[in-house]
Amino acid sequence: MQTIHHSCLTRSPHHHERAAKALTAETFTTRSSSPPKAKSLKHRAMMTMMTMMLSETRRRGVVGVVSLAQRSAGKGGGGCGRYASLSSSSSRSQNSSKSFSAKATRRPEDESGKNDETNTNTIGMFSKTASSSSSVAFSSSAGAFAGGEEGVDAFEGQEVIDATREETDGQTSIGQTGTVTSIQPGGLLVLEGLRSSVQLGSVLRFPGLQAKAILLSHREPKSFAMLATKLGAVHVPDSDNVAEIKVGDALEVEKMDEENKKSKSKAFQIPPEKDLRGRIVSALGAPTSASGFQSISEAYLSEQSGENLVADPPPVDARKPITTPLITGASAVDVLTPIGRGQCLLVSGEPNTGVSEFLQMSVSAQKKSNVRCVYAAVGASKEKSLEIARALNVLEEKNTNTSTTVVTVSKDATIAERYVATLTAFAIAEGARKSGQDALLCVDDFSGMTGFAREMAELAPDAKLDDESDENKEEIEGMLVSAAMAERRRFLGTTLQRVARLNDKLGGGSITLLGAMTHPIGAYDKDYTGSLNGEGSIDYMQKARETVANFESMPEALQKKLADGLKKKGEAASQASSITNYAKRNNQTSAPENAYTQPRPLVEEFMSITDGQVFIKDFDPETGWIWDQKMSVSRIGAPGQAQAFKKINALELRLQLMQSGDMSAYGKSGEEKRKLNAKSDAVGLFMKQTPGEVRSIAESFIGVYAMTKTSFAEREDVSGAKMLEFANACIVQAKSNIADVVESINASSIGALNAADEGKIAAVVKDVAAKMF
Repeated sequence: MQTIHHSCLTRSPHHHERAAKALTAETFTTRSSSPPKAKSLKHRAMMTMMTMMLSETRRRGVVGVVSLAQRSAGKGGGGCGRYASLSSSSSRSQNSSKSFSAKATRRPEDESGKNDETNTNTIGMFSKTASSSSSVAFSSSAGAFAGGEEGVDAFEGQEVIDATREETDGQTSIGQTGTVTSIQPGGLLVLEGLRSSVQLGSVLRFPGLQAKAILLSHREPKSFAMLATKLGAVHVPDSDNVAEIKVGDALEVEKMDEENKKSKSKAFQIPPEKDLRGRIVSALGAPTSASGFQSISEAYLSEQSGENLVADPPPVDARKPITTPLITGASAVDVLTPIGRGQCLLVSGEPNTGVSEFLQMSVSAQKKSNVRCVYAAVGASKEKSLEIARALNVLEEKNTNTSTTVVTVSKDATIAERYVATLTAFAIAEGARKSGQDALLCVDDFSGMTGFAREMAELAPDAKLDDESDENKEEIEGMLVSAAMAERRRFLGTTLQRVARLNDKLGGGSITLLGAMTHPIGAYDKDYTGSLNGEGSIDYMQKARETVANFESMPEALQKKLADGLKKKGEAASQASSITNYAKRNNQTSAPENAYTQPRPLVEEFMSITDGQVFIKDFDPETGWIWDQKMSVSRIGAPGQAQAFKKINALELRLQLMQSGDMSAYGKSGEEKRKLNAKSDAVGLFMKQTPGEVRSIAESFIGVYAMTKTSFAEREDVSGAKMLEFANACIVQAKSNIADVVESINASSIGALNAADEGKIAAVVKDVAAKMF
């Protein structure tokens, strides 16, 4: 039996309930809706913890009985004694909580029948009852607290309360059966009866029927599962045969050993990662071609030993610091927003800004590396999955790219199917990591995950959990957020936290995630604000004018000057915005991504969960991407950057680009501003790449080196186009004259650039400059 003290108490609602049930106490009953008033700082800290526990257990329909038994020889003591201990069994995993067996016993009395005089504070045991009210009792030996009745013992005559609950690792039959309460389009089942202890990803079966289902999630008292039909050796989502299942049908958790009722539940597995290389697969890992089925190994056919669809995130001690960069082929990302192997990065942009094209280019950039790639086409690009496969050379008839797998869904796929396909992509990447490989996982749309969370809330509503108001707050990860957001973050986190780099004992493999999310047109314009439904806007210029008018002590002439300046700035911004928005809407309103946009608050929620984000301002297939350097940031930073880029001081370059934008908007005209803007514009032109222009580390380094280590860009007679021509000429000559240096830079992203090699590059730049300027 493991003992957990109050200081170790977690803040998860599930942990609160578990810990509260395991407490021991002797209590007195009272009808009090709030805890008693704290008498000291120590007392207040304890009461705060109790209040938090009570609010969670009341929200989950649990009736609380709480006691503060302040025992002393005479009258009730004024201070809080030592804290009681919490007894529970072993710790809870991400997807299921370990069960416990706890007993609440009366405090032992001495031989004379009197209570022990030692000061003791305990918190009573919480238990399920049929009552809908929340009866909470607080007491002390001096008398009941406010609202209570003195001298009434809630546990009088009850010496032992057995709070034994089911085992949550699948080793008992309690909570292992359920019934179908609703059947949704696409084979999504809403269930009742299954305990939250049943491991996610477990196989569910229907007695007397051939149908199987996969447990996807819990939202008490409901659970959610996806029907699956066996197709040859693998399973596919069952959207055509759902008529076989009826509301009210019973189901049960399938066991690994059916003869042993205490056997663990059977986890659903897709085919092994190695069998899916160079293949296009459906939402549950089924190859879409006959040759793909032939590649499934005999071990999977006979033993069903593949990759778990759902897995727990690696614990902290299984992880390793990120020190190796992952090259995407885009100079703006590799130089200014570096990505490390094992990092989780959000990629966001408006519709038709080339987000999925950037993900595809990142996969193409791995051709000469040992990185295993998985591309999930589950959003707007699902209708172009075959085109994407051709672009990535995943052509099954030729099998030219054996390091990449494309996961796709049907054109009319439901939210649940898209969510399952995302899990399948994660499972394939985890299979590669398990064998010690570095994997790049690209998910072209996160709306399958966010949509499934929203769908669960609609199918299993909870008045408290679905309340987004400020009154219903909960602490999670050091933030005070609404209960709905806290639940959503936990749901999303269980999947996103599977991304990690493992330590050497576990093979040293990694998963790097590039996940895309499309935000609405204009969502990051200055005059935009909105809630989760994306509505609302603020006229910041009008607010500025009102602020100026409120300065009564300001001279009238100065007020007029400021007002005129704001008016001109507002008109210029409005005109520029109109032109920009017109062009955007003209090109973007018909884009398929519009059906998958996510409101700004949800995008920023993902930003706070991931390890950074890359924002794309605009995209033209002919000229390339325009990146938003202010919004783009990598929280891994220098450890995820190729060592060569440290020679060009990428951090300083990033700040200069940002400063140039600010000076253009707010700074005065002058020589300093002109030079900075000219240099920044030239670098910006070099950073614009078309989808087919994949740059190596050496190409990005030499191009930026030529731009920043010379002063030609600051000359008035040198245009940005001329500087772009200069940078490209330096790259070409370096690849021709110092091929060994170029090859050395590309071969080792973690190796530092030595002085001799830097000297050779500088000589090339000087030689090209002499010819062009």
